[in-house]
Amino acid sequence: AGIVNDPSEARSEIQFFTPLGVHLRTLKVPGNISAISWEQYGQRLAIAVDTALMFANIQPNYQWTYFNNTLVYAYPKSESDLCLTFWDVEIDEKYVKYVRNLMSIKSAGEYCVILTQAEESNTWALLLCNSTGSPVETKYVNFEPSYISISKTHIVACSQETVYVWQYSKKSRISKDPTKAKIGKEIAFHVDDIPDMNKTYDKESYQPAEQIQDPITGVTNSEDVLIIARESGTITKFMLPHIAFEKKFTIKGAAEQLALNCNSTRLGVIDREGIMVIMDIERDGVILGNEKKDIWAMQWSNDNPTLSAHMEKNRLYIVRDLANEEPVLSGAYLCDFADLEIKGILVDELMRTPEMVKKINEFVVTFETKSLRDAKAMLDQVSIKEATAYIEQKPHPRLWKILAEKALDKFDLQTAEKAFIKSENLHGIRFVKKLQIVDDNLSLIHISEPTRPERISYAVFCLKKK
Repeated sequence: AGIVNDPSEARSEIQFFTPLGVHLRTLKVPGNISAISWEQYGQRLAIAVDTALMFANIQPNYQWTYFNNTLVYAYPKSESDLCLTFWDVEIDEKYVKYVRNLMSIKSAGEYCVILTQAEESNTWALLLCNSTGSPVETKYVNFEPSYISISKTHIVACSQETVYVWQYSKKSRISKDPTKAKIGKEIAFHVDDIPDMNKTYDKESYQPAEQIQDPITGVTNSEDVLIIARESGTITKFMLPHIAFEKKFTIKGAAEQLALNCNSTRLGVIDREGIMVIMDIERDGVILGNEKKDIWAMQWSNDNPTLSAHMEKNRLYIVRDLANEEPVLSGAYLCDFADLEIKGILVDELMRTPEMVKKINEFVVTFETKSLRDAKAMLDQVSIKEATAYIEQKPHPRLWKILAEKALDKFDLQTAEKAFIKSENLHGIRFVKKLQIVDDNLSLIHISEPTRPERISYAVFCLKKK
């Protein structure tokens, strides 16, 4: 911590580094710093600034991820081993495995990728695992990846200068010809070069390049797009599966976190100073809206390309079409955003005593968007007709679903059928059709709760004569 000698302005900064000297984050502080002190758990920092005492919340980079209703987290079990827990939050069932030299965990869809340093010298392993922690496939590389990313079709691992792309899903094969099945399955290339799709990566023969002046600082990918960020602020876009160069964009600082929206048209970027911008990567990287400060995490919605959430200090903001909703106080780490609900994990609390956890759901929190809260309130307070008009202005499958349930409860079959059609619920449409042919002398008196909270469940409808 100290004063930066900037000709334009004198300011104080605190620089955060790993034990190996890798720069993590810069915290700008107004005034002159005279002392700093860590809190017991390493999650808060007390800063003496002039005559004031300030506190900074620290967000540690835990080894954890969430996918397919499963929370995965790692904590030390011994000096050399880490306990890696796969905990299904729906059925409250966990699977435990032990790993050595764990470096990173990322997930997408039904799989996660685990990066470890292998026992063999100069070898690192990428393990593709399912939600019970069982390995599905493993690949080895002869360079040290600093960043990894995964989508439903590709895994990408990057050192400071080398990019490795593993096409693990058969759905994204470049050629349907069985004799050309290996084309594009494993590719490694220097970040400044054009990748050769006909040259399959071979760990024994590939020669990693030496360090470069403009190293890679982050990577993310979807099924169609690969994004690579550099120290200079350059962001490069490639199209998958052919890894074809598309465009280059530039931001002010070095990107630390990257996130693509559900249709790969927008990119969220958080730099090392906690400044976040949203870029339209379909329009030459145009910055959308204003930049936001003190951001440490963001999450795009899985079903709406203009809906996102981010954490600013200890506040959760939901953003719809670049407009913020009212913030919610929370320290949760964002893990999923679907059906107008954001799911977060209280990772700080979980990691204090990870071996003592009995109920994982105690560490899982859910937040609803304003449109979902308002729709539920309207369905309880106003007529079905007024609620339908509101949902038509802000359409979403989740809103049509709750409207259909409320309409069925009131035996309004016309509205229920419309809502099921809007939400593309074929089973619901068929059920309403059956109810419509029931004798007019019958009326609905009760609908039981679903038998289980899954996509396929059952309910009982009770009818009586009028």
